[in-house]
Amino acid sequence: MPSELSVSSFVRSVVSPRVGCSRALRISCSVLSSSWPDIMGVTCVSQMPVAEGKSVQQTVELLTRKLEMLGAEKQGTFCVDCETYHTAASTLGSQGQAGKLMYVMHNSEHPLSCFALFENGPCLIADTNFDVLMVKLKGFFQSAKASKIETRGTRYQYCDFLVKVGTVTMGPSARGISVEVRPR
Repeated sequence: MPSELSVSSFVRSVVSPRVGCSRALRISCSVLSSSWPDIMGVTCVSQMPVAEGKSVQQTVELLTRKLEMLGAEKQGTFCVDCETYHTAASTLGSQGQAGKLMYVMHNSEHPLSCFALFENGPCLIADTNFDVLMVKLKGFFQSAKASKIETRGTRYQYCDFLVKVGTVTMGPSARGISVEVRPR
């Protein structure tokens, strides 16, 4: 495979022709700003449908086996978790006003950082003590019940691409599969 392959053509040629999946691949490509540490350019994050007649774990194994058969090298594991917070009722002012959401994320590739994404607002990058601050701000932001979602999986290098295949879980149950592709 040529090394000058683009992310979108990589997804079409390698990730898209997956084994036994019945629905079309939905890809969300976005240009990440330079404020994200060492990530620049186009990154495609896709929600993969589960293969027909297979479990989430079996489909992940099919995808990783296919990547390994193509010559992708395992580069370790990754974990991204996200917890949702909403503005506390005491801060809303008038009744009927919709609360704002804030998503607090941790990424194993940036272990000393914590990312906070405000609904329709800016992204905040802080150190890991931000979680302690959120506990102290419980009068302003409250954790949404059963809102922690996590993606765990394996990182691969394939030609000039970093490919991450992960299982998305919410609580104890697997909810889906994510595939992230970005240039190395």
